[in-house]
Amino acid sequence: MIKNVMDQRLKETLSLGLTSKICIFLIIYLSANLLPFSKYFHDTNFLYPPDDGINLSSTFKTWDAQHYLFLAEKGYAPHQESNRFFPLFPLLIAAVKPIFLNNTLVAALFLSNLFFFIALYYFYMFTKRTFDPEIAFTASLFLMAFPTAFYTSLVYTESLFLMLTMIFFYCLYEKKLTPALLAAFLLPLARPQGILILLPYMAFMLYKNGAFVLKFSKEYLIGLAFIAGLLVYFMFMHYTTGSAFSGLAAANIVKGRASLMNVTDPFGWFMRNFINVKYYIHYYIYSIIDRLFFLAYVLLIYPVYKKMDKTMFTYMLVLGLVPALSGNLMSYTRLMFEVFPMFIVLALIFRKNHYYVTAPLIALQTFFLIMHCLNFWMS
Repeated sequence: MIKNVMDQRLKETLSLGLTSKICIFLIIYLSANLLPFSKYFHDTNFLYPPDDGINLSSTFKTWDAQHYLFLAEKGYAPHQESNRFFPLFPLLIAAVKPIFLNNTLVAALFLSNLFFFIALYYFYMFTKRTFDPEIAFTASLFLMAFPTAFYTSLVYTESLFLMLTMIFFYCLYEKKLTPALLAAFLLPLARPQGILILLPYMAFMLYKNGAFVLKFSKEYLIGLAFIAGLLVYFMFMHYTTGSAFSGLAAANIVKGRASLMNVTDPFGWFMRNFINVKYYIHYYIYSIIDRLFFLAYVLLIYPVYKKMDKTMFTYMLVLGLVPALSGNLMSYTRLMFEVFPMFIVLALIFRKNHYYVTAPLIALQTFFLIMHCLNFWMS
């Protein structure tokens, strides 16, 4: 009976995921036909192809999406702005686009949405193994309702990163070494935050079964997989661009450039980001919305500490604080989507009345999606 209930909740979760995808694509289509597209941002930002006019496809490949499409077709080369994007996603797009008659955009959209459903499945299974099907279902609702969850439908790496993360942790907890090794190797090739997952992995190894242990096991090989993935990234960049650090150099040209050295000066970071600023409702930097979501993240740190294990607490700290403290909170609302333990904690807190939270989150996501697909800044 319990098994049937669990299976039913999983089916409902995946069905709602499909419904959300249909709604997102419908909103994009209606927005493209009924609302004005931002020609200013279209003309002043990176555009691929360079002479591409404004059409329906423009609403599906705004902002970072154009870089991934460019890399999938043209590849990495010295002194490119696009080099700042990590290679796994564009390489996968390039690999599958022949299946879609070399339509790179369709191939990229297919991959993003496929990765999302795999991620959703493993997120549900991971949550269920610790709590129960109801919490797993409710946590999945929070994940899908989050205001920047729509990026998992577009040509962005949110789906890929979440999929690899959830496969990694589910297999790590279930002692499935091979898929955990593979996910650990690929994570540093997917996004710069991928190497940070090495820290919660270390917490898992040190606090297995709730107790501090320092006993060697073959699971420690997973740590080497993270390092190997990072080394392959640098080797790939050296081979394709002539410099192992060309991706990091390209990242320095963006307005929200980050540096780990900022972490050593939290007071200066606070003054620069909350006191000595000219606030905007939402823009590249000094966004009120990004700062409100950062404060929401901070409020959720303690509940994660109380209700989840040390591995998830470490993940919450590292994946939420390092991107924030190393930069100026640019795109923080989007980066916050990666911090999946908060969705589980929200499910535990609002188990009986989650609609009071998910409904306004969905409304905000709808607004963000409309603005994003019309090429206004919402990242």
